[in-house]
Amino acid sequence: MSEALKIAEEMKNKESKRLINLRDYFIKNLLEIDGVELNGDAKERLPNNVNISIKGIDNEFFVIQLDEAGIACSTRSACNQGDEKGSHVIIALGKSEKKAKESVRFTLGRSTTKKDINYTLKTIEKISDEHGCQVIVNGIIDSLKYYLRLLDNADHFLAKYGENLEKDLVIKAEQKRLWN
Repeated sequence: MSEALKIAEEMKNKESKRLINLRDYFIKNLLEIDGVELNGDAKERLPNNVNISIKGIDNEFFVIQLDEAGIACSTRSACNQGDEKGSHVIIALGKSEKKAKESVRFTLGRSTTKKDINYTLKTIEKISDEHGCQVIVNGIIDSLKYYLRLLDNADHFLAKYGENLEKDLVIKAEQKRLWN
Protein backbone atom coordinates (compact mmCIF):
# COMPACT_ATOMS: atom_id res chain seq x y z
CA MET A 1 0.00 0.00 0.00
CA SER A 2 2.80 2.43 0.84
CA GLU A 3 4.39 1.83 -2.57
CA ALA A 4 1.07 2.68 -4.28
CA LEU A 5 0.84 5.93 -2.28
CA LYS A 6 4.41 6.80 -3.20
CA ILE A 7 3.70 6.22 -6.91
CA ALA A 8 0.47 8.24 -6.71
CA GLU A 9 2.31 11.14 -5.02
CA GLU A 10 5.01 11.11 -7.71
CA MET A 11 2.36 11.09 -10.44
CA LYS A 12 0.52 13.97 -8.75
CA ASN A 13 3.71 16.06 -8.52
CA LYS A 14 4.65 15.34 -12.13
CA GLU A 15 1.15 16.18 -13.36
CA SER A 16 1.04 19.39 -11.29
CA LYS A 17 4.31 20.56 -12.86
CA ARG A 18 3.00 19.75 -16.35
CA LEU A 19 -0.24 21.61 -15.69
CA ILE A 20 1.58 24.62 -14.22
CA ASN A 21 3.71 24.84 -17.38
CA LEU A 22 0.61 24.65 -19.59
CA ARG A 23 -1.30 27.12 -17.40
CA ASP A 24 1.54 29.64 -17.44
CA TYR A 25 1.92 29.28 -21.22
CA PHE A 26 -1.84 29.77 -21.63
CA ILE A 27 -1.91 32.86 -19.38
CA LYS A 28 1.13 34.44 -21.06
CA ASN A 29 -0.44 34.08 -24.49
CA LEU A 30 -3.95 35.07 -23.37
CA LEU A 31 -2.64 38.37 -22.05
CA GLU A 32 -1.36 39.20 -25.54
CA ILE A 33 -4.95 39.24 -26.86
CA ASP A 34 -6.62 42.68 -26.80
CA GLY A 35 -9.14 43.08 -24.01
CA VAL A 36 -8.10 39.98 -22.05
CA GLU A 37 -7.45 40.43 -18.34
CA LEU A 38 -6.42 37.70 -15.91
CA ASN A 39 -8.61 37.32 -12.84
CA GLY A 40 -6.50 36.51 -9.81
CA ASP A 41 -2.78 36.14 -9.40
CA ALA A 42 -0.77 34.63 -12.25
CA LYS A 43 1.14 32.21 -10.02
CA GLU A 44 -0.80 31.87 -6.75
CA ARG A 45 -3.59 29.73 -8.18
CA LEU A 46 -4.39 26.09 -8.76
CA PRO A 47 -2.17 24.40 -11.35
CA ASN A 48 -5.14 23.69 -13.63
CA ASN A 49 -7.11 26.94 -13.32
CA VAL A 50 -7.21 29.96 -15.64
CA ASN A 51 -9.89 32.61 -15.21
CA ILE A 52 -10.04 35.61 -17.53
CA SER A 53 -12.31 38.51 -18.40
CA ILE A 54 -12.62 39.80 -21.93
CA LYS A 55 -13.63 43.44 -22.06
CA GLY A 56 -17.02 43.97 -23.61
CA ILE A 57 -17.82 40.32 -24.25
CA ASP A 58 -20.73 38.72 -22.40
CA ASN A 59 -19.47 35.48 -20.88
CA GLU A 60 -22.58 33.48 -21.84
CA PHE A 61 -22.10 34.49 -25.49
CA PHE A 62 -18.41 33.63 -25.23
CA VAL A 63 -19.03 30.17 -23.74
CA ILE A 64 -21.47 29.35 -26.55
CA GLN A 65 -18.95 30.49 -29.18
CA LEU A 66 -16.21 28.37 -27.61
CA ASP A 67 -18.56 25.40 -27.24
CA GLU A 68 -19.35 25.58 -30.97
CA ALA A 69 -15.59 25.30 -31.55
CA GLY A 70 -15.37 22.24 -29.26
CA ILE A 71 -13.83 24.08 -26.30
CA ALA A 72 -15.26 23.64 -22.80
CA CYS A 73 -15.18 26.42 -20.22
CA SER A 74 -17.59 27.89 -17.69
CA THR A 75 -18.87 31.24 -16.50
CA ARG A 76 -18.93 30.41 -12.80
CA SER A 77 -18.71 27.53 -10.39
CA ALA A 78 -21.26 24.74 -10.83
CA CYS A 79 -22.95 25.57 -7.52
CA ASN A 80 -23.81 29.07 -8.82
CA GLN A 81 -24.85 28.29 -12.41
CA GLY A 82 -28.37 29.75 -11.92
CA ASP A 83 -27.08 33.02 -10.44
CA GLU A 84 -27.49 36.00 -12.79
CA LYS A 85 -24.91 38.16 -10.98
CA GLY A 86 -21.84 36.52 -12.43
CA SER A 87 -19.07 34.72 -10.60
CA HIS A 88 -19.10 35.36 -6.86
CA VAL A 89 -15.38 34.51 -6.86
CA ILE A 90 -14.58 37.33 -9.30
CA ILE A 91 -16.68 39.75 -7.25
CA ALA A 92 -14.85 38.57 -4.09
CA LEU A 93 -11.57 39.45 -5.82
CA GLY A 94 -12.81 43.05 -5.83
CA LYS A 95 -13.94 43.13 -9.46
CA SER A 96 -17.21 44.67 -10.58
CA GLU A 97 -20.37 42.72 -11.38
CA LYS A 98 -19.83 43.78 -15.01
CA LYS A 99 -16.33 42.26 -14.95
CA ALA A 100 -17.79 39.10 -13.39
CA LYS A 101 -20.20 38.85 -16.33
CA GLU A 102 -17.25 39.08 -18.71
CA SER A 103 -15.29 36.31 -17.02
CA VAL A 104 -14.79 32.69 -18.04
CA ARG A 105 -12.95 29.87 -16.33
CA PHE A 106 -10.85 27.22 -18.03
CA THR A 107 -9.88 24.03 -16.25
CA LEU A 108 -6.91 22.12 -17.61
CA GLY A 109 -6.83 18.35 -17.16
CA ARG A 110 -4.71 15.28 -17.62
CA SER A 111 -5.60 15.11 -21.32
CA THR A 112 -4.95 18.82 -22.03
CA THR A 113 -2.06 19.36 -24.44
CA LYS A 114 -0.15 22.37 -25.74
CA LYS A 115 -1.92 21.78 -29.07
CA ASP A 116 -5.27 22.18 -27.24
CA ILE A 117 -4.05 25.41 -25.65
CA ASN A 118 -2.89 26.80 -29.02
CA TYR A 119 -6.24 25.92 -30.62
CA THR A 120 -8.06 27.62 -27.75
CA LEU A 121 -5.88 30.73 -28.04
CA LYS A 122 -6.56 31.03 -31.78
CA THR A 123 -10.29 30.57 -31.21
CA ILE A 124 -10.42 33.16 -28.43
CA GLU A 125 -8.53 35.64 -30.59
CA LYS A 126 -10.91 35.04 -33.49
CA ILE A 127 -14.01 35.49 -31.32
CA SER A 128 -12.52 38.57 -29.67
CA ASP A 129 -11.62 40.11 -33.05
CA GLU A 130 -15.04 39.37 -34.55
CA HIS A 131 -16.79 40.71 -31.47
CA GLY A 132 -14.57 43.80 -31.45
CA CYS A 133 -15.50 44.56 -35.06
CA GLN A 134 -19.17 44.15 -34.21
CA VAL A 135 -18.80 46.50 -31.23
CA ILE A 136 -17.21 49.11 -33.51
CA VAL A 137 -19.96 48.74 -36.12
CA ASN A 138 -22.65 48.98 -33.42
CA GLY A 139 -20.94 52.08 -32.01
CA ILE A 140 -20.90 53.74 -35.43
CA ILE A 141 -24.58 52.90 -35.97
CA ASP A 142 -25.48 54.29 -32.53
CA SER A 143 -23.52 57.46 -33.26
CA LEU A 144 -25.25 57.93 -36.60
CA LYS A 145 -28.67 57.46 -34.99
CA TYR A 146 -27.74 60.02 -32.35
CA TYR A 147 -26.65 62.58 -34.93
CA LEU A 148 -29.77 62.03 -37.01
CA ARG A 149 -31.87 62.70 -33.91
CA LEU A 150 -29.71 65.72 -33.15
CA LEU A 151 -30.17 67.06 -36.67
CA ASP A 152 -33.91 66.44 -36.53
CA ASN A 153 -34.10 68.31 -33.22
CA ALA A 154 -31.97 71.10 -34.69
CA ASP A 155 -34.40 71.48 -37.62
CA HIS A 156 -37.34 71.88 -35.22
CA PHE A 157 -35.38 74.33 -33.09
CA LEU A 158 -34.34 76.42 -36.12
CA ALA A 159 -37.88 76.56 -37.43
CA LYS A 160 -39.00 77.87 -34.07
CA TYR A 161 -36.12 80.24 -33.17
CA GLY A 162 -34.67 81.32 -36.48
CA GLU A 163 -31.74 80.55 -38.70
CA ASN A 164 -29.31 82.82 -36.87
CA LEU A 165 -28.73 80.00 -34.36
CA GLU A 166 -27.80 77.46 -37.04
CA LYS A 167 -24.07 78.11 -36.82
CA ASP A 168 -24.08 77.81 -33.01
CA LEU A 169 -25.94 74.48 -33.17
CA VAL A 170 -23.63 73.06 -35.81
CA ILE A 171 -20.60 74.13 -33.79
CA LYS A 172 -22.02 72.60 -30.59
CA ALA A 173 -22.92 69.36 -32.38
CA GLU A 174 -19.43 69.17 -33.85
CA GLN A 175 -17.87 69.86 -30.45
CA LYS A 176 -20.00 67.18 -28.82
CA ARG A 177 -19.06 64.71 -31.56
CA LEU A 178 -15.37 65.44 -31.06
CA TRP A 179 -15.62 65.09 -27.29
CA ASN A 180 -17.32 61.69 -27.57
